Amino acid sequence: MPSYKIISLISLLGYSIFYPNKSNFTQYYKIGCAKSMYFALKIFYEINKILKRDNHQYSNLFRPISNLQYEKVHIDRTLYFLEDSILFSNKQRIVFNNFKLKNEIHHTRHLIEKLYVNVDRDTMPKEFVKNVKLGLELKRQELKMNNNSDITKIIYWRNKEQWMYYSNNLNKLKINISYRNHQLKVTKQSI
Repeated sequence: MPSYKIISLISLLGYSIFYPNKSNFTQYYKIGCAKSMYFALKIFYEINKILKRDNHQYSNLFRPISNLQYEKVHIDRTLYFLEDSILFSNKQRIVFNNFKLKNEIHHTRHLIEKLYVNVDRDTMPKEFVKNVKLGLELKRQELKMNNNSDITKIIYWRNKEQWMYYSNNLNKLKINISYRNHQLKVTKQSI
């Protein structure tokens, strides 16, 4: 078992004892903060465990995001935070330049974007043809809603220089950065 998994599990106990009321996720993640990283790793590996179980149980079917036990915004926030921690955290942190973890995050995001939809559990039919038809329709609607959405609501920890790094170096994200009224606004561009 990789050391970052062990440390994240050990830190969960300390986190739940000393910060029991922080589980609402609002404004908790902070780049370079060990507690934030361990908490994000804990959530990430819980989600991965559920993904493996779901893929074994419901292969090739669309599933509700509620199966993953976290809201979509919290999952997105956790994955973005871990990716940013790999790039921007202190060199002493266990996740800094950890490309194995980066690949795991990429794989997890791919599975979630491919097979999970934001609906109630009872809405998704178990029959293959009906499930795929409804799942594809819901995915199309999600893509339309996600275009031009303000992603600074999800990623609140990046400073202006970090956003510019993403804009200049990782243009596959298709983000548009503007600076109006002394506020940074980052939106997804239409695909």
